[in-house]
Amino acid sequence: GIYGKVHTSVIPTTSPQCALGSSSNQWTDIFTQKVTSTGLVKGTQLQATDSSLTSTFTGAISVSGNSTFNGAIASALVPSANNSFALGNNSKDWSKLYVKDISSSGDTSLTGSLTVGGHAYFNGLTTLGNDPSDVVNLNGVVGGDIVPNDTSKDIGTSTYNWNELYIKKIFASNNCTFSG
Repeated sequence: GIYGKVHTSVIPTTSPQCALGSSSNQWTDIFTQKVTSTGLVKGTQLQATDSSLTSTFTGAISVSGNSTFNGAIASALVPSANNSFALGNNSKDWSKLYVKDISSSGDTSLTGSLTVGGHAYFNGLTTLGNDPSDVVNLNGVVGGDIVPNDTSKDIGTSTYNWNELYIKKIFASNNCTFSG
């Protein structure tokens, strides 16, 4: 073997025909300040021991197996194709998601409970429940008018009617029936 220190560059005689190690005879560790590659970089571990250092990868990076990333991502995490990749799947959920804003241009589906702290704005057609047996609880006060979009809407039914009404005035434009 060769032992000692190298005080100059180690340059192959032809490119890209030379390798440093092989698939059966691999180096255990390579300690370097910088790795620059115009081709494929393979390995079981890529690690920076100084948290102040920045690792930059340009081009496609393929990671398989369980991977651990420690530290912060200092740029946008953008998929290479629109509407093609998921974050998690049906059997492997992320535990929590902390974001400032959520913007969705497609359908958004939530399973379980949704708690909103602060104001919630629902623009456009809004449906609460998808079946007449669904229960919608309103705890609090209504801060605006409740206006139907046409004259065919009812409040309550003959089976499910309101117990008491507390109102100041009644304006009716058609027949009024009172019973009980």
